[in-house]
Amino acid sequence: MSSAPAAAFNLPVGQLLPGAPADLAVFDTEHEAVINADDFYSKGHNSPFVGWHVYGATVATIVAGKVVYIKEGVQS
Repeated sequence: MSSAPAAAFNLPVGQLLPGAPADLAVFDTEHEAVINADDFYSKGHNSPFVGWHVYGATVATIVAGKVVYIKEGVQS
């Protein structure tokens, strides 16, 4: 999803190739949740999305080939 924008700006990113920066997000599209203001990291709890049923959650984030986030309970 990032290869076309990268190509438009002639950037060496957006591809999984040897030597290319490995910036990835691993996403679980089947994770179901309800948005709850008590779960927000921010002190602000106003959101038009509170109570919405949503799908998807980030499982891991990799920046420059290094895992910088991995969801608790997921094996690397």
